[in-house]
Amino acid sequence: MRQNFGIEFELDKSQFIGKHLKFMGCSELQLIYSASGASNPNEFCIEGKDYEIENVKMFSFSSLVSLKEFPGKYFNTSCFHSIDFGHYLFTSFDEEEENLSHE
Repeated sequence: MRQNFGIEFELDKSQFIGKHLKFMGCSELQLIYSASGASNPNEFCIEGKDYEIENVKMFSFSSLVSLKEFPGKYFNTSCFHSIDFGHYLFTSFDEEEENLSHE
């Protein structure tokens, strides 16, 4: 069941559009907790491949990204890793990286 994560925030999307993300795969939990309207990136994206950001939607507890390669489809940003910038919305953490950030 897709979740309703509240009101979409207005943000300056120019800082994201045209930047690149790497698809890291998407778990069942990430799919369950994706905002309403999100597509399953496992059905479209190839793990480890880079994609270009076309648009971003940011909600209270979730964010979605559409990719130039798949117009009109939105995906949970937690399934992608930042390539061009270090914005927290697009950064995936593995257990080792998370532990290092708390030291």
